[in-house]
Amino acid sequence: MANTGCYRISGSPNIHNYYSNGNATTDYYAGDLVLMNTDGRLAVAATGAASTTAGVLGIALKRAVADSTTDIPVDVIVPDGSEFVMVYAGTTSETLKGTSAVVTFTAGSQQVSTTAGTDDVYILDLDPRDGTGKANGRVIVKFVATHLQANCDV
Repeated sequence: MANTGCYRISGSPNIHNYYSNGNATTDYYAGDLVLMNTDGRLAVAATGAASTTAGVLGIALKRAVADSTTDIPVDVIVPDGSEFVMVYAGTTSETLKGTSAVVTFTAGSQQVSTTAGTDDVYILDLDPRDGTGKANGRVIVKFVATHLQANCDV
């Protein structure tokens, strides 16, 4: 199975450092989508329009640490047309192209699916490394701008 993180494949990386949330090293992993919470610290991202409890700030480039003074590099996602690769929770098919999808924001296992819910990403294409008919194949996505914390005041 393909890695379940999120990875940038186009656009310029936008790396900034943010404090870890200080809870546990399993709160998020490198490649997980994270948000900035009400304390100004990183937490695993959540479905919905950008706020301090939902949306996406970017991709954690380092695993969480159990203190709140350690900087964690994050590739901040802005609505600039950048494309990303994520795993599709199901079998890939040509009909996925151009559809909206929901992200399952589970630490260490983030995937997109077309089940009912708030759409977080648009599926642009299938990753050519996996193609059609691949269980848990990779897809190329673009984020819904209103779900990006970097696109609004939080």
